Amino acid sequence: MLKLHQTLTNINHLQTNSFKYTLKPLSGNRQKEALTFLSHNECECVTLTEHVLSTVEDVYVLDAVDSVSGSSFIQAIFFYRKNSAIYPCIPFTKNPRSDAFLSQEVRKCFADFMNGKRVFSITGQADAVTYLVEIQKDFNSPLRVINNYLLMVKEAGRKPKVVKEIPDGFKLKKAGPKDINSLIELEYAYQIEEVMNGDASRLYKPGIQLQFENLLKNQQIFALFNGKDQKAVAKAGTNARGKNFCQIGGVFCDGQQRNHGYAFMVVKKVVDAIEAAGKTACLFVKEKNASARRVYENCGFEYCGKFMIAYYDV
Repeated sequence: MLKLHQTLTNINHLQTNSFKYTLKPLSGNRQKEALTFLSHNECECVTLTEHVLSTVEDVYVLDAVDSVSGSSFIQAIFFYRKNSAIYPCIPFTKNPRSDAFLSQEVRKCFADFMNGKRVFSITGQADAVTYLVEIQKDFNSPLRVINNYLLMVKEAGRKPKVVKEIPDGFKLKKAGPKDINSLIELEYAYQIEEVMNGDASRLYKPGIQLQFENLLKNQQIFALFNGKDQKAVAKAGTNARGKNFCQIGGVFCDGQQRNHGYAFMVVKKVVDAIEAAGKTACLFVKEKNASARRVYENCGFEYCGKFMIAYYDV
């Protein structure tokens, strides 16, 4: 599929006018084709891949259609749910010289789709998010903030740089829905610090609790409890599980319990679980968060690109 994608790019440079672009809902009979397209960039779009693995509902595809033969070639896929987030996979945005990137017809396809729709956030590979933010600016609520991240991958077989033992009396275990009361305060603190950039006034506890309960039910969450009162001091888990990659998120250590290696312990446990399932771990970390980057580097993660989340006031 990658060769086909490259071939299309070459054809476009020679016969640009023979292709037309369409943006429409992804049909069920193209689910396998969509997953093949996503597989070439899956570490950048694990949430999108996870969704397409289960359903094509709320998934849209941009095609380049040969006006002569009628053949279509996927150029982009994204997931959008009403009044919610957009999760895109738009590989052509990495090449500003590509015909799709330069095409006003393609931009019009996206603009026509976005017109009148409320979007809470756009999450994905940095070039794709930047591209959509530029198109979106005339059709959405004011842009509140853009968070820039580094994308990291832990290849199987790459050993951690350090070894840390769980302290006596501490317990590291897989958490489930029954642990919600023990972990919810850590989750609130994570949301304020990492997602809301310190603005606690934006914290909507009922929504956060519901979201976290779903993660505890459907994802792999691990937590470290101290030996004194079995209070949770650190947590980490998957927040999306794709075909070949699992994305780690929600990594957080109690502010009073940092610099003891606790975050490393829970992240490594998640990585071990992911690799035991035959998949590759990936995550994104804020560029300026040196301490978190050090934790992931010590676990064996390496940088592979840039990631971005754009938040809107809705």
